[in-house]
Amino acid sequence: MTGPADQERGAAADPPVLVGPGDLDRLKKNREPADFLIHDRIAAALRAAGPQ
Repeated sequence: MTGPADQERGAAADPPVLVGPGDLDRLKKNREPADFLIHDRIAAALRAAGPQ
């Protein structure tokens, strides 16, 4: 992992992590109890809004 000082010296940054729909179960399993995925927040907001 590189930090701001490394980036100033021209060190390469870590490549982005690509995540797709097939990774959702793994992401949910590996999160902390208080962590929420954006999908959870959107689903909760839609349920709270009720039928449109």
